[in-house]
Amino acid sequence: MASKQAIRKTLTALVIGATVPIVAVATAGASNASEVGYLQTLNDRGIAVYDAGNAIARGYEICRHIEHDGGAVAAADLFYQTTWSETPDLWTARAMVNAAANTLCPWTWANGTV
Repeated sequence: MASKQAIRKTLTALVIGATVPIVAVATAGASNASEVGYLQTLNDRGIAVYDAGNAIARGYEICRHIEHDGGAVAAADLFYQTTWSETPDLWTARAMVNAAANTLCPWTWANGTV
């Protein structure tokens, strides 16, 4: 029978081995700190990112939308103009807009409608 220490080492190795690829995939498409921050913020809020490049492109698209129409409209449009699997509810849309405003385009907070 294996010792507790051997089992613990094996489980630790499995957890580390399973976690490292997820982090690497999530940040693979990020080219600067604000983009990594955006992906991390989405992750922290429970929003799954399967393609970092697409998520970052969507984040910059959200920034342009905030600059043009404000954050409330950007969130509503994001919710209504994407599929359920991308943005399942208005809370998720608002979280994505806030994440983009905080990390990718913080100057949009001067807009007053974020």
